[in-house]
Amino acid sequence: MSRHFGWAFATSLIIGGAVLSADLVSQQTESAPQQQQQQQDKSNGRGLRGFWHDSGIVAHLALTEDQVTRLDRIYTKYAEKAVPLRKEVQDLEKSLDESVRTQKLDVTAFAAEVDRIENKRAELNKMRAVMLYRLRLVLNTEQNNKFQAMVDKRDAERRRDGDRRH
Repeated sequence: MSRHFGWAFATSLIIGGAVLSADLVSQQTESAPQQQQQQQDKSNGRGLRGFWHDSGIVAHLALTEDQVTRLDRIYTKYAEKAVPLRKEVQDLEKSLDESVRTQKLDVTAFAAEVDRIENKRAELNKMRAVMLYRLRLVLNTEQNNKFQAMVDKRDAERRRDGDRRH
């Protein structure tokens, strides 16, 4: 489990992190349909910020403004490459599903398509792992220790609740 390096938790914090209070204020002034669409976007993983935008976590880890800026840069650089690659994987999977339904590919061609998808998925996972490691490098030793304690607590809660991601 240590090989997970807390990635599941870190990812959930990155993808499911708190929205800045300015976003909340702007939501209050929007119409109900706009709020509903914005909420749907957030549940789809769009428009959310990383853990470094959660004021409670920022305070707990004692993140500096410089660290927050560096974390943003790392994540933005990752997302610029990961989002299109994730879309490509999804499109390839849809194509593969269609091939399964229609059975128009021979086994060799089908296996080649599976290899292509899995190579793209591996590339995506490698990018994610490296990004998470880069995020950790921004934190000092004390911050990393505190962050790891948060990861460990989250992992324990998931195990207790029967989450099978580990």
